[in-house]
Amino acid sequence: MAGARKPSGNGGRPRRLEPEVERSLLLQSGQRLMRLAGYAGVSVSDVLTDSGLSTTAFYRHFASKDELLVSIYRENGIELARILTRRVESASNPVEGLEAWVDEMLRLVFDPRTASHVAIFSDKATAVIDAAVAGEILELQLTPLVAALEAGRADGSMPGAIPALHARLISAMVRELTRSHVASEPQLRGRRSTMKALTGLVLDGIRVRRLT
Repeated sequence: MAGARKPSGNGGRPRRLEPEVERSLLLQSGQRLMRLAGYAGVSVSDVLTDSGLSTTAFYRHFASKDELLVSIYRENGIELARILTRRVESASNPVEGLEAWVDEMLRLVFDPRTASHVAIFSDKATAVIDAAVAGEILELQLTPLVAALEAGRADGSMPGAIPALHARLISAMVRELTRSHVASEPQLRGRRSTMKALTGLVLDGIRVRRLT
């Protein structure tokens, strides 16, 4: 693959490193190369050349390129869950926590640098990701949103909230927005205006106290 990094400082021989270091290098190389060439455009050989590691090292950690992608997906998903949790927990109130969660998710499409990092998770690439893994990561990412909705129901700012259900509905709307490239819509040119449009719609519903 053009632009792949050659091993250096070892006469061309694959490096021997601690297992956790090997795994980290393979993940970094895999993600970097897939960002540049797409999942289909990268081979195990490309990853080995870029990381300077051996075939043995690769298969010590991953059974295939598919498994490497799943690991990249999992690590990115867990990191996003941590960021979402920090943002919601640092919000001044539950409504701002909801807005922070939506805003952070929209960063995946509106922030160019972030968008380039997650571009490898195209529909074609994510087809290899097991539904159980995707579900596990989704639950981690929904946890802070559920907490914000629960807090809003408790303090009266979102009395109509059904936390687990509404968290999934909000997540589905956000993910649809990111898939449909909403930035091209004239009234939703920016990340903040998109966040306000979506959260305004949501809050109009869950601020109403249900009688039954």
